[in-house]
Amino acid sequence: MNSGSNILLAFWVVLVFCGTEASTGDVGVLLSPGTPGNQAFPAVLAFGDSILDTGNNDNVLTITKCNFPPYGRDFPGGKATGRFGNGKVLSDLIGEGLGIKSALPAFLDPNLQSEELATGVCFASGGSGLDPLTAKLQNVISITDQFNFFKQYIQKLEGTVGPEKAKATISDSLFLVSSGNNDIAITYFVLLRNLLLDIDSYTTQLVSWASTFIKDMHGLGARKFAYLSTLPLGCLPAGRTVVGGLLRDCAASANEAAKMFNSKLETELNNLNSNLPGAKIVFIDVFNPLLNVIQNPNKFGFADASTGCCGTGMLEGYWNLQSGSIVMSSMGRKITLRSSDGEDFEVDEAVALESQTIKHMVEDDCADNGIPLPNVTSKILSKVIEYCKKHVEAPKSDDRSASVEDELKSWDADFVNVDQATLFDLILAANYLNIKSLLDLTCQTVADMIKGKTPEEIRKTFNIKNDFTPEEEEEVRRENQWAFE
Repeated sequence: MNSGSNILLAFWVVLVFCGTEASTGDVGVLLSPGTPGNQAFPAVLAFGDSILDTGNNDNVLTITKCNFPPYGRDFPGGKATGRFGNGKVLSDLIGEGLGIKSALPAFLDPNLQSEELATGVCFASGGSGLDPLTAKLQNVISITDQFNFFKQYIQKLEGTVGPEKAKATISDSLFLVSSGNNDIAITYFVLLRNLLLDIDSYTTQLVSWASTFIKDMHGLGARKFAYLSTLPLGCLPAGRTVVGGLLRDCAASANEAAKMFNSKLETELNNLNSNLPGAKIVFIDVFNPLLNVIQNPNKFGFADASTGCCGTGMLEGYWNLQSGSIVMSSMGRKITLRSSDGEDFEVDEAVALESQTIKHMVEDDCADNGIPLPNVTSKILSKVIEYCKKHVEAPKSDDRSASVEDELKSWDADFVNVDQATLFDLILAANYLNIKSLLDLTCQTVADMIKGKTPEEIRKTFNIKNDFTPEEEEEVRRENQWAFE
């Protein structure tokens, strides 16, 4: 039984047989043997974040992309398609398991064919969330814009199959939703929302936005929904590293926030299921089964659940697969790196291998004709090479004297003494190239720029527009006075 078919059993059970009562789908149910034939869903339509995104961000002007190796290495053809994974993502697996289609196309794909519309498309956008600020921060597709794209989809579907069949297709289709992860993990805990709202108020607001989205979709004819809970956000590798202390424990605050949101969301979905005519809405618990895997990795065949699969495993968001070690010696070998504006840089392999992204491409024999880096300009690439060369030439940390260590720290400080635009471009490049030490250095520089500042000072420093009206801000201050004392 393939993973897609396994996953589909749960959706079949809880959606087709739940009647008008809301159900909670435990991921454990998904692993039961046997899958009934698909008699209920003509199409799958996906909304939300990177868990379901099949490539929409490729067609948006954003830094939140994954259209480069090693993403997609297990996807048919071994090509990066904008999916946030090494192969198919959950929306693909569900569509495949239902026997609808082997891969769910992105709605914004310029090559999308009209005949694909009747069997489903994906509107989800990696980095998006329920909070309008979440999508705005990364310039991705907000849940409101996804809803507007769905209205365009309806018009196109009507033009393809006719109004009556389009109405029936939408009524019978499975609507997948995954949204809330980025709001809590990034917008609340990393950025500024926690200065204005306590977590109880924020999760209540998130659920209100989720409820509005479901009701708006219902108003356009959607009836069958499966809403995924948030992940155990405090146990994700980056969460452990940032707020998990020296031992990188799961961050209790983030996990409690996720549980609070999930509980409120499940209650609201029950209410909607009772009040929206013809609705069949299912809350799928992802949090607890995944937490069980993290807490008992050996039971599920994993050796380590505290670090990511790739690079340092501490902060990266890559889904690389390890493929052995480099056989050829890096001494004296040159690698050509090609920037996004077409400039070639010939560098020592040891310098290039400071990048985990490049390292994996070398391991996969993808470096013989040069390595294109479509997300890094020549200006930034030259800076990155300068940094890597300095750190390769420096003695290893265990062998450094105090004076050498001080000299390297001074050099690093001078290196990041640049304008904001260059600093942020270096952060993006370090993340894309997976150079942990450079990413840590640049992110720490931004953190130091924020430290000790008021929200107003932070907005001024980074030219961030305050999206609260004076009346809204005053109300928030009044309701959360403790946060401003």
